[in-house]
Amino acid sequence: MIIWDTFKTDLLSYFESNASRQDTEPYYDEFADKIATGYETALLGGTVQLGFSPPIDGYKVLSWIKEPLKAGIAAALPLNATPAATLDTAKLNLGTNISTGLITSWTGAQLGLVPPPIGFAVVATNLVTTPGTPQVFDLQKDSTNEQFIDALIKLFTDHLKTVVGLAAGSTPVPSPITLPWTGIE
Repeated sequence: MIIWDTFKTDLLSYFESNASRQDTEPYYDEFADKIATGYETALLGGTVQLGFSPPIDGYKVLSWIKEPLKAGIAAALPLNATPAATLDTAKLNLGTNISTGLITSWTGAQLGLVPPPIGFAVVATNLVTTPGTPQVFDLQKDSTNEQFIDALIKLFTDHLKTVVGLAAGSTPVPSPITLPWTGIE
C-alpha cells in the first residue's frame, strides 16, 4: 500500500517556504522535481499491492523512471502562468502533462518477484505491460495548497489503478505459468 502522508507534508512545507517564488522560472523545475521525487519516494518507500485475483501485497517497485514525470510537470507550469491561463486550461495542461509523464515513466517498469502468486513456485519476471491511462486533474477554482496536493494524489492513485502487468514464472511441477494483474495500490 502506497502511503502519501509524507508526500503531502513535504509538499505543504515546500509551498509555505517558497510562496514568494511561485511565479519564477527557476521555481518550475525545482517544484516539478519536488513532486516527482515525492511520488518516487512514496512509490519506492514501501511495498505495493498488485491487482491479482485475489490481490497480493508485498511487492516492491524495482525500476521506474521519474524524469518523464518531472519534465511533464515542468512543461505545464509556464503555460499556467500566462495571463490568458484559466482554471480549465491549467487543469488540462497539468493533467495532460502529468498523465503523459506518468505513462512514460511506467513504460517498461519492473516489479519485485516475491511473494509468488498462488500456483507459482517462482516468479521469473514481473513487468508492466500497459503503463496506465490518462487521468483527469480535478482541481477546483481558488484551491488551497492542500487541495492542490490532494488533487495530485487522487490523479496519481487513479492512474496507478490503470497500470497493467504480467508475472511469469513456473509452477511447483515445473511448468511455465503467467498471471496478469491490473492496478497498483
